[in-house]
Amino acid sequence: MIIHRTYLGTWFPRTSIHLKELFRFLRAQEGLEGLDPKKIRDLQAHLSISAVTLHEESDADYLEAVFPGGEFAMTEEGILTIKNDRPIETHDHEFQQVKNFLMEAYTERFGPAISYLYSRGAPIPRDLTDSKTVLPFITVISHATDADVEHLFASCGEKETSAVTGEILEIHRSPSLTVLRFKNDKPHPEALEAFVRHDIFFREFEFQLEEYLGLHRTHWEKISQIRESQELRYRDFPVMRKRLLEMRRTITYVEARLMQMHDILKERESTLSKEDAVILKKYGLNRFAPLESAQEYTKHLWDMTLQYLDGTITLLHTLYEENTQRELAIIKVTTFVAALTGFFGMNIAFPWDAEWGALQADSYAVAFVIFTGAALFYLLLKIGLLNRRFIIGENEHPLDPIQ
Repeated sequence: MIIHRTYLGTWFPRTSIHLKELFRFLRAQEGLEGLDPKKIRDLQAHLSISAVTLHEESDADYLEAVFPGGEFAMTEEGILTIKNDRPIETHDHEFQQVKNFLMEAYTERFGPAISYLYSRGAPIPRDLTDSKTVLPFITVISHATDADVEHLFASCGEKETSAVTGEILEIHRSPSLTVLRFKNDKPHPEALEAFVRHDIFFREFEFQLEEYLGLHRTHWEKISQIRESQELRYRDFPVMRKRLLEMRRTITYVEARLMQMHDILKERESTLSKEDAVILKKYGLNRFAPLESAQEYTKHLWDMTLQYLDGTITLLHTLYEENTQRELAIIKVTTFVAALTGFFGMNIAFPWDAEWGALQADSYAVAFVIFTGAALFYLLLKIGLLNRRFIIGENEHPLDPIQ
């Protein structure tokens, strides 16, 4: 068995503008305005790029860069691949070394550099930065038996989960490894690169939709816990409001990302060559229509979640305003009581009165009682407001779970 190439690939929505920014960074150590120039130079030097080329002659622009032991590539829509630069014979330790090399190149070199280069702008919400992304490898082999394929998956501690067979190619998959097994000799490089990019795009597109669907369910449950509560305490309103506003920021980000994904999907479909379309259809990878439908479905769920969230924020705001009005009324009552009590205490002596010396202690005592009584009266009513419980769950009818 010969392992011609092993890829590590991922995808994040990008545009040709981002691609040219990355090209300037790799070629001339240029960063975006506002970034630390010294850090930009250090990151670029750590990549050890020996050559970088921006290809603009195809339907979709892409960038290629050579570094010691491998090649890095990125397309204008954000498909990123890192691959080793030479074939290897089938030895467990060599294959493991290649995987470690590619993972190190992504996590220690290109990943941090690209993250910092695009670190300005709208921040990624914490709910999304905490997600764990699996970056499967794609291995291209030939002259391989079924036992060789099985051995590759065993070296990753996994078993094959699916397979597609065609005239010249077989596709074998597991959660962390995709094996492209060519029945003939070495595959054509250009056709191979296009096929790998399509495979990465479809896989990552579907993965991100799954991630957003799971996040929708989590957010819906958190909002429902508030809306379906039998009662809410007034003192908990600030914490709940902050939590809801954080969720709203996440929803806004996800909705924008879903629209970007839709635009990129349509653009990639429109620029697909006839040759690539035929190959993708043969191997069941022509998934533009199903993914577009799944994207629209996911977006509708997030639209509904946003409406549910905004309704909850409005409800809390209404209850908060109501309690504020009650607090103002309490202040008025407290002021009136203090004034009334003070009126009846006006017969006490004052320092400028002749009898001040004899009635000094009594005057202080009366003033203290008036002040303390008013303060306690206000405090007790204030505590009552803070611990006031609002009944909101009696008339709530949860929607059918469209998840």
